[in-house]
Amino acid sequence: MPEKHHYLPIFYQARWAGADGQVCVYKKPCNEVRAKRRHPDYQGYEPDLYTIPGVEYEAASHLERRFFLQADNDAAQALQTFERDPKIALDNRLRSGWSRFVMSLIHRAPEEIRYFFDEVKRHVLDAERMFEENYATLRLPTEPPTFEEFKRNRPTNPAGRAAAMLIQKIIDSDTVGNHLNNMIWTILSLPTSYTFLLSDRPLIMTNGMLRPESHLALPIGPRKLFIASNGNEIVQEVARRRPDDLVSFVNDRLVKQARRFVIGVDDHQLRFVASRFGARLPSSPTELTKFPSPEEMRKLIRSGG
Repeated sequence: MPEKHHYLPIFYQARWAGADGQVCVYKKPCNEVRAKRRHPDYQGYEPDLYTIPGVEYEAASHLERRFFLQADNDAAQALQTFERDPKIALDNRLRSGWSRFVMSLIHRAPEEIRYFFDEVKRHVLDAERMFEENYATLRLPTEPPTFEEFKRNRPTNPAGRAAAMLIQKIIDSDTVGNHLNNMIWTILSLPTSYTFLLSDRPLIMTNGMLRPESHLALPIGPRKLFIASNGNEIVQEVARRRPDDLVSFVNDRLVKQARRFVIGVDDHQLRFVASRFGARLPSSPTELTKFPSPEEMRKLIRSGG
């Protein structure tokens, strides 16, 4: 039976829910943007999105049931801490958990997941073809004498296993995670006349992460914004903006980044969303992803991922 895999977790969407427990979802099914109230459980998911087909259950469900479940649980606790006291210091587990969640929002959307699985499959097939053609010289002494025997004895769907490993490796990168952990974190609570929107691409990245002016911004509630920056100047500059102007700027970017839907507390921003939905601003660095080399691919083929 298919499982719901939420790429926009329920705990995160729920910050925009009203007294009825539902959020307002803006979608464009045809040529017109429409708003409808829905429960977060029925929004921002795709059946079996992270499942590796054709492998044993433990491996097939690892991304969803182990990796993303832990990441989301830690992030939910971190968000609760932010809400209780925005200035409180998180312990190492929750700070790393929040960083992991932030980075996951770049890579866990359906389009990104399919990109990873398709690209890794293509690379694995190319490496496998070369491995088969040169098997006699490349095989290890412990491996069968023919490629056919080798192929029969290895785990199923090595490409799917390799893709899942790569997704986890990129999201859980020590280099990126440590850098994000060491950035300056600020929570802004804004007394605005209207509220932040949310979309299926909710993270705003400005100038990457390594430049002095680099920063990330993520709405964490209708009137709260998380900012990670490399310097206090960025935060001070943002804080000087009129709250309504800042909300408008963030919402403009989030709606233009959206691929599938936008979320709000109500339908009062229908015209705003309708005039921007579909712009499809770039929001992901996957085109710059460095995939494993042929030698690394051969290792993945041998191990089954």
